[in-house]
Amino acid sequence: RITLFDWIEQKEAWDVFAINFMEVDHAQHWFWKFYDKNHPDYVPDRNFSDALYKVYKRIDAYLLKTLRVGAYDRYIIFSDHGAGGYVQNININLLLMQEGLLKLRSTPMTRIKRALFALGATPTNATRMALHMRALSGSKPGTGMKISQALFLNMGDIDWQKTRAFSFGSYGQIYLLDKSKKTRAQVVQLLKGLRYNGKPLITALWERETMYTGP
Repeated sequence: RITLFDWIEQKEAWDVFAINFMEVDHAQHWFWKFYDKNHPDYVPDRNFSDALYKVYKRIDAYLLKTLRVGAYDRYIIFSDHGAGGYVQNININLLLMQEGLLKLRSTPMTRIKRALFALGATPTNATRMALHMRALSGSKPGTGMKISQALFLNMGDIDWQKTRAFSFGSYGQIYLLDKSKKTRAQVVQLLKGLRYNGKPLITALWERETMYTGP
């Protein structure tokens, strides 16, 4: 990524040049449990705990080099959010499907995918198995996506005529295809009812009318 940034920066005389290091985000989510003794999956492992430090050290070295060059009048370094350990994942579309807000197509292939899903055939489990078997290192770019589309439930399996709400899966906004108050209330109630260890998973929920005004 740094090599790419350097190459792009040299292509033009930029007025504004922005860099996003997603590696920090991913490293913190995945390696936090090797630091935080309060994390439910805390595992003291020196090899993995060094990984996060190495990510920071590499990026900081790049930032220091860039700052010393002084090619720009102003520099801003910021984070888009805080960090914490990755504990569990929620597939919002699955929740919507269980609630009857999202419907799947009735084609033979979609039925097969749904049956496989019920047996535990998910992209997460498949990736975990592939990593264990070291089957990903030599794969061509895009291969995993093609296999995932063919074997697992995806957006192409949704019956859009009967679906009232959908999301992009693990996180993100929920989009209402049915704008009725009934559907919105059902979605809000579903989210407010989520629990983790007996406590509400979502402590605040904002609807767009309370957040935005104007055209």
